[in-house]
Amino acid sequence: MFVDFKNAEDANLALATIHGHAFDAKHTFKVNRFSDIEKYAELDETYVEPELEDYTPRVWFLVPSSLHLF
Repeated sequence: MFVDFKNAEDANLALATIHGHAFDAKHTFKVNRFSDIEKYAELDETYVEPELEDYTPRVWFLVPSSLHLF
């Protein structure tokens, strides 16, 4: 979606307000300036496999919901 604003101040306010705003439980708004499109068009698309981290087991404790810890 593209949105035009009357001036740069309004555009900056909208960007600061909307970017990162939760849309629902699983989705978040991401906002880019139109001038940033070229930056994304020139991204290197070469796949680089991520480094594997050593597995560290974690201990999880289940606390009954009737137990209030304050």
